[in-house]
Amino acid sequence: MMKKYVLTAPESHDLDQYAIHSIGYPGVVLMEHAAQEVARQIVTEIHARNVAIFCGGGNNGRDGLAVARLLSLQGISVKIFLTKDPEQLSPDAKVQWNLTQNLQVPFEVILPVSFSYVSLESYDLIVDALFGVGLNRPLGPEWNPLISAMNERKSYQVLAIDIPSGISATTGKVLGNAIRADITVTMGFDKAGLLLYPGREYAGKKIVADIGYPMPAYEAMGISAYTLQPEDLGTCLIPREPSGHKGTFGHVAVIGGCETMAGAVVFAAKAAYKVGAGLVTVCSVSQNRSILLSQVPEAIFTSYEPDHVTSESENGFREDENDVNTKEILTILDRADVVVLGPGLGISDRSQGLIDFVMTHCKVPLILDGDGLTLAVWEKGSYSTPMIATPHLKELSGISGVSIREIKENFPYYVQSFANQYQITLVAKDATTLVCKGNTMYYNQTGNHGMGTGGSGDCLTGIIAGLIAQGYEDYQGAVLGTLVHGMAGDYFAEEHSPYALTASDLIASLDEVLPTKNPKKIGRKKSFDHE
Repeated sequence: MMKKYVLTAPESHDLDQYAIHSIGYPGVVLMEHAAQEVARQIVTEIHARNVAIFCGGGNNGRDGLAVARLLSLQGISVKIFLTKDPEQLSPDAKVQWNLTQNLQVPFEVILPVSFSYVSLESYDLIVDALFGVGLNRPLGPEWNPLISAMNERKSYQVLAIDIPSGISATTGKVLGNAIRADITVTMGFDKAGLLLYPGREYAGKKIVADIGYPMPAYEAMGISAYTLQPEDLGTCLIPREPSGHKGTFGHVAVIGGCETMAGAVVFAAKAAYKVGAGLVTVCSVSQNRSILLSQVPEAIFTSYEPDHVTSESENGFREDENDVNTKEILTILDRADVVVLGPGLGISDRSQGLIDFVMTHCKVPLILDGDGLTLAVWEKGSYSTPMIATPHLKELSGISGVSIREIKENFPYYVQSFANQYQITLVAKDATTLVCKGNTMYYNQTGNHGMGTGGSGDCLTGIIAGLIAQGYEDYQGAVLGTLVHGMAGDYFAEEHSPYALTASDLIASLDEVLPTKNPKKIGRKKSFDHE
């Protein structure tokens, strides 16, 4: 599998400089490859015949000028709209400008005072080469008329070079105003701002063009953020033992579900079985027995008795091997290979006691979900077993003490901060879900708005648990679980409708996205990053 790195704006700049100055890779070669990739898309994929290219004064404008030159040489009708005085262009951009002048490529210099008078209706493609990944300030209001005109799309498509102008390459935020592209050709590697909303929406169809960045440059800089595509799933899976049995494929314990929320444990248990777990035990209140077993007859059901949960001890459970709750829970924890704690549990004193007891005694990977996230006592580095937390934004805000608005301002930063603070694997659920452990961050690109439905998160938790039970490490299972979960949602949305998508549909769709054959890779991976 090819490494699919994700970089922020500063990392993009540093990688470029490292490749050029430390490794000696000629910058002009990288630039020419970038221009060739954009021109190829325009000629062979878009089939545009009349192109307007809007060029700023920096490196993004330089790339746009190079594209204009290449298109002109291929007989495409092209006109340059330069938004900077030619005398004020960057040195590299001036070289490209002079080349276009020598080739007599039509042009017009338009400064902000004339933006309102630009007519675009005669073109079938508009190329945005105004601002690149280095933009770190809001665009002034003088850009609004031009951006509005480009966004009208009366008779043309819009292609952005590297990133739509006005989008932060680090956070995906709109910096004052931004181009809404139909297609974005981004160079060498993905940008975080193209994977996070709203930047992901503004990018349209995204194409990551290989322009020849040397792999040693990524490695020397220690880039550790990455993404996966559905086609990568098969190369990441570990093989299942042909002679295996239900014990071989792991035992998942799901602890949760109160009298009014049985569905959460049902979905988690179903999903764990669907991705290949050998056994699933559900521990819930006795009232949920018939519901659970009617929906998941494969499951093992056991219950704890709420009346026995008291505040007589610090954790709400009596430290007595003959106590019904203590005995039952310890038996479950002893048999499980991974524990899911909290879905549908409810907020109460008895729930708090259960959470405290399990977190104290669990010796296998523990996935905190739902009410378990709220009730957990978060202590830095105090967990003796791998911990996975799966909050959505509201839950992450509640347990971190940071407002949702602040988290959205720089989602990756707060995700990494929380994961590192408590030394856990964090699955931060949003339109673009992030999975972080240590310095490694995974950006998930699968999934759709139809998955914003009750029970979807419980399915994700069950999928992750089912994978970990089979031998995937905590971070490994979280990444692949997130990928598979989104793939199932995308399958249903494409075959049916995102509006009709339910948690049950997600589980049923796993049949369609998981491999039909056992992976042929020999041996189990002991670690997982972005290889």
